[in-house]
This record gives sequence, C-alpha cells and structure tokens, in this order.
Amino acid sequence: MNLREVKESSDYRQIIVRLSSDYRQIIVRRINVKKINEVR
Repeated sequence: MNLREVKESSDYRQIIVRLSSDYRQIIVRRINVKKINEVR
C-alpha cells in the first residue's frame, strides 16, 4: 500500500463511521417517536 491508498482508505472509513452514526441517530429518533405515540 502506498500513502495515497492509506489516506483514501482512512477517508472511506471515516465516511462509513459518519454514515452509520447518522443512521443510528435516525433509528433511535424513530423508536422514540413510536414510544411517545404509544404512551398517548
């Protein structure tokens, strides 16, 4: 692996981490909305 490939792979990893964290927040928000609706 040369330096450029290392940098690209690390960028790729950061993008995936960011996406997965956003996705998790969206899921958590949906679950919370469902719970709130069930309580009413």
